Amino acid sequence: MGLGRGTQGYLLIWALLSPKETTSPSNIQVVLVPPSPAALYVAQSPMLTCLVVNLPSNSSLRVVWSREKPESISPDRLDIGEQFNGTFTASSSMPIFTRDWDAGETFTCKVEHSELPSPLIKSMSKKPGRRSGPGIYLLRPHNDELSSSDDSVSLTCLVRGFFPEDISVQWMKNHKPDESMEYITTQPIKDGAGDSNFFLYSKLKVSKASWNSGDTYTCMVIHEALQMKFTQRSVSKVSEVIVSGEFCSEDGDKEIDGLWSTISVFITLFLLSVCYSATMTLLKVKWLFSAMVQLRQASGPEYKNVVQRVV
Repeated sequence: MGLGRGTQGYLLIWALLSPKETTSPSNIQVVLVPPSPAALYVAQSPMLTCLVVNLPSNSSLRVVWSREKPESISPDRLDIGEQFNGTFTASSSMPIFTRDWDAGETFTCKVEHSELPSPLIKSMSKKPGRRSGPGIYLLRPHNDELSSSDDSVSLTCLVRGFFPEDISVQWMKNHKPDESMEYITTQPIKDGAGDSNFFLYSKLKVSKASWNSGDTYTCMVIHEALQMKFTQRSVSKVSEVIVSGEFCSEDGDKEIDGLWSTISVFITLFLLSVCYSATMTLLKVKWLFSAMVQLRQASGPEYKNVVQRVV
């Protein structure tokens, strides 16, 4: 299955923005594109893509995949397209398993061409190191935007504090995916000169009629540092920002801890109340039992009078 022109164009931009680690005297460049977090943990259909750019011709090209484990591989067919400057771009994608990627297995793409003095080889595996999960801040449309004459308003999703930079952002309408939604997501940006974490913005454009009718919009973020691999925030005109799937973010953990603290206090007070009531009842029974024993040891008339007084 080949890549469409839109996907190939995105990969070409990705390649141009990426460090040129694998180059040759003929300017042919090879870039390996990792699977997106959405493909890894939501769609469960991750793929590695080997992108070859600046090809002088579309002939005598060969792309060979290999992997660290001695298992079979089945890459998709090679897709070749001509660019505006007369060069050619080729892409080859290979399906992988999420478990193999998370385990750190290495995958390799080898490119051979008549213009190359030797094959170009590029390998990729999951980046090692620390992980930091993102926080999500969903911003409602501004009042000035709501009162304007435009037919649409904007919802903004700020995602910050995540590492590494590999992340996916998706929007949903009324808790369901909607391919007709228009949104733009920035590339991850370093959150300050001294901070190694990243942040990004995703802006969703919705019709003012839909917003005013009470439709709910959800910003879902997929990142490997999250315990359940994704978290989300939802918002509508009739409600404040609500949690709808916050499984593992720092804010969610704090809310859960606070809830359990409140529950623990109520449980403790209830148990103390039960213990107090049981203790008072036991003391009353003990006093009554002692009084009855003393009365049995008393004389007849006096015993009856004491019993009557106790009763």
